[in-house]
Amino acid sequence: MHLIDWIVLHAPHIEFVEAIYGSVKGRTLHALIDRPVKRINLELSASSRDMGQYEFVHHHVTLGVHSSLQDIKCTIDTAFMGSRDWLHLIADLQQLTSLEICLQYGGDTSSLVNLLARLSLGCTSLENVTLTFFSFSPPGEWIQPLSQHPRLKSLVIVCNMMAEGMLPVLKEFRHLDLLQLKLKTFDLKTIAQLKSEIPCLVFTTQSAHQ
Repeated sequence: MHLIDWIVLHAPHIEFVEAIYGSVKGRTLHALIDRPVKRINLELSASSRDMGQYEFVHHHVTLGVHSSLQDIKCTIDTAFMGSRDWLHLIADLQQLTSLEICLQYGGDTSSLVNLLARLSLGCTSLENVTLTFFSFSPPGEWIQPLSQHPRLKSLVIVCNMMAEGMLPVLKEFRHLDLLQLKLKTFDLKTIAQLKSEIPCLVFTTQSAHQ
């Protein structure tokens, strides 16, 4: 038995679980199903596609308002594959307040677009969203549905640069407490214009190694 498995088995009230490298999966994730976990990091990849993630998320969907799960970090480095992929279930989590999605996959992203649209209609407790795009800049229409979420307070977007057409979409988030952009390449004039029109905007420059 691995040390982490032993710890989980002997910690009935464990609330926060994060793998420093990779994600929580397999036997560890199975052992956590009946624990009052509030925060966890999960991964959708070719190597971890069916290692307990679906059962874990589905269990918390079934619990409804009694779910303890409030914070998820999702790393995606493969395409969505079929109905067993747990990522689609996130929009049905009723107690989730914070969601971070790190997209490392640059292929077919239609399922991610659908997930973002579903989040705007579901996840009734959702307040904070962070979206990280490693290989490209997301089109504005991907993000726009989130502006309709009634409880969203904070949106952080991390990417290389703003895609064409993103500016008018960002203005739809001016009601948030925080709209943060983390970019590597940017136009100072555009950023200044955005700041004058979006009071909640915070701009951060990414370092070259990020």
